Amino acid sequence: MKIKCLLLSALLVSFLTCNVYAQDQFNDAEVAAIAVAANKIDINYGKLAKKKSSNKEVIDFANIMISDHSAVIDQAVDLVTKLGVTPEDNALSRQLNNGAKDMMKTLRSKSGEAFDKAYIDNEVAYHKAVINAVRTVLIPDTDNEELKGLLTAIMPALEAHLEHAELVQKKLINLSDAEIAAIAVAANKIDINYGKLAKEKSNNKEVIGFANTMIRDHSGVIDQAVALVTKLGVTPKDNEVSKQLNSDAADMLKTLKSKKGKAFDKAYIDNEVAYHKAVIDAVRNVLIPGSSNEELKGLLTAILPALEAHLEHAESVQKELR
Repeated sequence: MKIKCLLLSALLVSFLTCNVYAQDQFNDAEVAAIAVAANKIDINYGKLAKKKSSNKEVIDFANIMISDHSAVIDQAVDLVTKLGVTPEDNALSRQLNNGAKDMMKTLRSKSGEAFDKAYIDNEVAYHKAVINAVRTVLIPDTDNEELKGLLTAIMPALEAHLEHAELVQKKLINLSDAEIAAIAVAANKIDINYGKLAKEKSNNKEVIGFANTMIRDHSGVIDQAVALVTKLGVTPKDNEVSKQLNSDAADMLKTLKSKKGKAFDKAYIDNEVAYHKAVIDAVRNVLIPGSSNEELKGLLTAILPALEAHLEHAESVQKELR
């Protein structure tokens, strides 16, 4: 669930970014609708957390989300009323609301510690995506200086929310080295399978070259991981996170197999950008802090530069495809 939600974060950021290219500019009425929707969504997540959680840290965080995001909505409503602007629903505000409905359904299906983890993981993911959207989409597209000022003014609060969510997230982490090893192997195998599919379906030289690099590099990491756990006498232990990773990857492979030509190339590379952002975040903020064995921690730390290089490479191909 943890890495699933981190992936959702990257995918949402990818969606928001794509909308910038699909639509040259949001007008102020659309920006207002997006801002109100984003805040209402997090209020609803917080209200659900207060009903379902028994964890004091989670409930305290939820209370802050309800209070702070309600205050932002009040400020936004006051401002658009003053400006005579009526928030205008649009593709992005609708997509945010539709995504929130799906997430609420997922959260309602969980209870106890599973709910707490899913809620906080989503809060980390959601705040990263919203911060990215406000900074790179909403502020640049806003013409009115007062609306731009409001969006700029809420950024420190959003960043504080993210920091708070990550702190609670770390307190909820409880992975053994055997589970971390299984997650690491699964994450690398998944990207190898994406690469193999790309080699089968793509005719684009840049895409195929990237896929070859993914297959080679991630195979190398798996070899290092297997050698290390063998040396340590650790048997990778399948767990909720590794199972969820594999389940999500099966869905993504199904989606990719349904596409061809340029549509496949774009979907594959967009997913690679999102996937690598999420994996880098997970390795840095979940797996490394959660590892008790120094050699396993060292291996995870050592692969970060390669993952960052993969992300840079994927983003370069992504730009070429545009």
